[in-house]
Amino acid sequence: MDRVETLAVQFPKVARGSSVLMGALLALAIVTLDKARVLSEHAAEASRNSSGTMSALSGPYVSGTTITSATINARFADIENELTNSLDRSGRGGFLSSFRTIDSTVASPAWSFTNEPGSGYYRIGAGDLGLSILGTKTGEWTANGLRVANGTLANPSLSFFNDTGSGLYRIGTNDIGFAVNGVKITEWGAATAAFDVPAVTGATAARFGTTLRVGLTGTTGSGTGLGYNLTHNGTNWLYDTTNPAGIAVMESTGDMSWWTAPSGTAGAIASLTKRMIVNPSGVTIGSSGTAISKSLRGTSAAWSTGVMGTLTTASIAITLTGTVAGAECMVSGDSGYSALCPLTCRTTTDTCTAFTGNPTAGNLTCATTSTIACRVFNP
Repeated sequence: MDRVETLAVQFPKVARGSSVLMGALLALAIVTLDKARVLSEHAAEASRNSSGTMSALSGPYVSGTTITSATINARFADIENELTNSLDRSGRGGFLSSFRTIDSTVASPAWSFTNEPGSGYYRIGAGDLGLSILGTKTGEWTANGLRVANGTLANPSLSFFNDTGSGLYRIGTNDIGFAVNGVKITEWGAATAAFDVPAVTGATAARFGTTLRVGLTGTTGSGTGLGYNLTHNGTNWLYDTTNPAGIAVMESTGDMSWWTAPSGTAGAIASLTKRMIVNPSGVTIGSSGTAISKSLRGTSAAWSTGVMGTLTTASIAITLTGTVAGAECMVSGDSGYSALCPLTCRTTTDTCTAFTGNPTAGNLTCATTSTIACRVFNP
């Protein structure tokens, strides 16, 4: 100690320089340790956690104390890094992982637009995504597929960009409609399907395949018809091809009529002829006449007339329940009946009687175990 004090007395400038040097070394050591502490904390702690909350890297700072450049630089570097990892409003840079939003509501969907906040996508529930237009649900996607609004006849919910009045819409419970240009063409129910045939001009009202058509009848009368190889133009039926054509018509009078047309020119008006009429009175063959209310047919047991002399007759009765007395009838015999013998019939209630006779000058066997058939047409 005496030696140190002696040196200090003898060399005062050296003593003062040593003190300054020792102080500088001590200050440098403190700064280095502080910087190492800050860098160590920055490397160990993420400033924004998985929930998006940002934590301070250092601080809070106390008024009147010295803040080192290393501390401030580290904190600014962390802020700059987090700003870089944030979404830019001008679209500079993209997401590096999945993007999540709140579930939101139909009135305020999470994915919407600045000028239309009520339109966009929102989460309805588990596995259920909704599309809102002006605060109203218009679409829904689930694990089972797409669901849409009911729509209307004029504005079906499943339609087309260039034909908004044509498509599918919901009429009611278990009832689906198909509209074309705002007109219902088809309707499907739980147990039935219906085809509506509107009055049209210049087009076929409905078509099945390439040749079966439905439309208004035109020259065949006033009603709805089902035609083959024909297209309806709103007034007449026109040939599709050069082949023969036909149509069945439900007339406005209540008659169901059948019409046919011979071969013609494609696009020309078909020359239709009425062949049969069915109504509550019965069936009429041709365009007019007495209707047939019922047709009956029966056969006899094996009939043998034996040898018949000149101008003799024989008969056999055939029971036909429902036969009206005086109804028209037709009879015929099988191979066991002689073509030389005339065969006629007469009807009484529930019975058709067949008659034959020998018109020759000698003996003749008209029927040998023959089966006679009788056809009756009740008026």
